[in-house]
Amino acid sequence: MADVKGKKVAYGKGWNLHYLLVKALEAQGLQIKDINSVYITTALEGLAAFESRSIDALAIWDPFYAKLQTSTKLRVLTDGQGLTSNRGFTIASPEFAQEHSDLIKAILEELQSVSDWANRNPSQIASFLASQLGIDVDALNIAIRRQTFGVIPVDEKIIAEQQGVADTFFRLGLVPKQIQIKNIVVQKPSWLPVALKQT
Repeated sequence: MADVKGKKVAYGKGWNLHYLLVKALEAQGLQIKDINSVYITTALEGLAAFESRSIDALAIWDPFYAKLQTSTKLRVLTDGQGLTSNRGFTIASPEFAQEHSDLIKAILEELQSVSDWANRNPSQIASFLASQLGIDVDALNIAIRRQTFGVIPVDEKIIAEQQGVADTFFRLGLVPKQIQIKNIVVQKPSWLPVALKQT
């Protein structure tokens, strides 16, 4: 990562990769201001910039990362290992969460069921997504096998991780006020004991 100092690095402003880039730079004693930030709005825009060599580096996620690995000569500078967990979240308004716990339970159980199927059938997921995303099935097979699908409840560790993201984005001026993640998480909801498996 030290090699990107003063270079053109493309990423989406406020994306999960923006946070990863900040953490990766800080691990090398650098700051985001030490690079020439090139903001992109879509992954495809980033791929085009990288492949045309109009930028020096690109912060990108799977399956687009896997696409580049299978189609372009590149050098991986870093990944999220030890820097960020990069989770996805299922969210609801506070009112909905309080008034529709049975529906939330059903949704989460179905998400887990679909996740279990996806974990058992990665090749079928890759074939389906290839037609949807226009990405070669070989690249999708690589990307899908790098992850595990599943549903887990938000715990203190996850709250702390997200607080780190919120604090970083506040420090960078990307959010206008300090956010307390613990205040927007449903604590010990009635639907939590459902069959959610940690993956």
